[in-house]
Amino acid sequence: MTDQEQTRGVGYDEDDFLHVGALLLAYFRVLVQRWYFFIGFLVLGIAASCCIMYFHYTPTYQATAYYTVERTMDIYTDAEVAARIAKAIPVLTSTADFREELEKSVGLEDRKVQYSFSASSTTSANFFNATVTCLEADVTDALLRGFEEIYPSWVNKSIGKCILTLNDEQTCDGVPANKQNWLLWGLYGLLAGFILWFLYATIRIASVHKVHSAIDLGSAMDIQCLAELPEVNVKNNTNDIQKRLLLSSDRVSGAYQRGVLDLRTQVEELTKDVKHPVVLVTSTLPQEGKSLVTLNLALALSERDKKVLVIDGDLRSSGINRILHIDSKVQKGSSDFLTHKERDILMQWEEVTILPVGTSCDEALRGFDRDLFGSMIRKLKESVDIVLLDTPPAGYFGDALDYSEFADLLLYVVRGDYAEVRQVRKHSEPFAQSGHPCGYVLNRMQHGSFGYGYGYGRYGYGKYGYGKYGYGKYGKYGYGKYGYGYGDRETGTHKSRSRQKEKK
Repeated sequence: MTDQEQTRGVGYDEDDFLHVGALLLAYFRVLVQRWYFFIGFLVLGIAASCCIMYFHYTPTYQATAYYTVERTMDIYTDAEVAARIAKAIPVLTSTADFREELEKSVGLEDRKVQYSFSASSTTSANFFNATVTCLEADVTDALLRGFEEIYPSWVNKSIGKCILTLNDEQTCDGVPANKQNWLLWGLYGLLAGFILWFLYATIRIASVHKVHSAIDLGSAMDIQCLAELPEVNVKNNTNDIQKRLLLSSDRVSGAYQRGVLDLRTQVEELTKDVKHPVVLVTSTLPQEGKSLVTLNLALALSERDKKVLVIDGDLRSSGINRILHIDSKVQKGSSDFLTHKERDILMQWEEVTILPVGTSCDEALRGFDRDLFGSMIRKLKESVDIVLLDTPPAGYFGDALDYSEFADLLLYVVRGDYAEVRQVRKHSEPFAQSGHPCGYVLNRMQHGSFGYGYGYGRYGYGKYGYGKYGYGKYGKYGYGKYGYGYGDRETGTHKSRSRQKEKK
């Protein structure tokens, strides 16, 4: 077993992070994405803390007498006598004889009262104080005065002859010594709430380890990262996607463009020894942006004066149709070739040739002929320099793996903060072991000032999702021969960009 295989073993299944920075960033992401949980835990902690204080609060009352002592023998100094008295008071006042006399002096013989005495002395001085603590305010001061009355006679028995002088006393006056501190308990509640959130975040991070950077996939995949495409803010409509994310537009950000051009360079390097290469593009889940990556890569390659053919192999839910506004009821394509052997199935977009899914997708899925599909690819690629094949997500359907036999290079699109690492690893592994060159593209990555965040709305689940070609009650074509896994929603579009070709 290789070191890399060992790294990808049981330890990685527990979602260990590669360094502290990644771990801290993971907690920050949980905080940003689940901020309402954080607020909720804090409120819950404060409420619980205040309830505990309210229902379990027991007031205690204290009264204190302050003394000075003078020795009547030369064995100890006055300060030493005061220190000895302070140590002896708690012991002496807990004896049954002392308590009996004290309670009798204040009239508590028939009443059970909880109280205790404590004492402290002043260092290097002949001062000490005696404090009585009681749960009942009405007897606390009485107990202190009873102590002042009987203690001088008891001190001579326990310490030896000395003269005590009462200097002052501090009565409780019915005011609890331990007042309710709502602010302190509120802070305790905040701390408890933060601990609860931290436990929640830890459980979430351990159980749901999503891809945030190439670091997360470094030990999880046997394939290399070819490019990273940043997030770009766009509105939830395909018109804005075309303006902001397609390289044919002059509004595409420089960072996004550089990412696509880097991908182009990698693809050219990996296919330089192949004549008429076929590049297959897939992802783990829908909405990871593979269709947009495919179109932008096609635009970037066309800038090299290459004849590029894009084949839309997603007969279930075409992302390319949505991005380019292709009417599947009018524009013929691969499904029409597979079912009716029609030949006029190509269309031109910018400098790229497109083979859309066509108008007979349902019929083609029911009687899908993989060999015929493969022969179509082999025939079409002879007339172009490179073919890009957009396929359904590998985590939902088996089409991409089936089509991989026709490919010379496999591109696996991974959307940041979306798919889990173990999902990506599981579904990319067959491609890594296929024997073909394989690499992945990190899409919609958050780096520094990059901030995308466009959603897919009705282009996700709903009307244009995987719907009837998925699983469950809509699983007519989603399981068995034409796909596997659990159908759900279709990928929205994520894309890259390149320089616009000026037409003269």
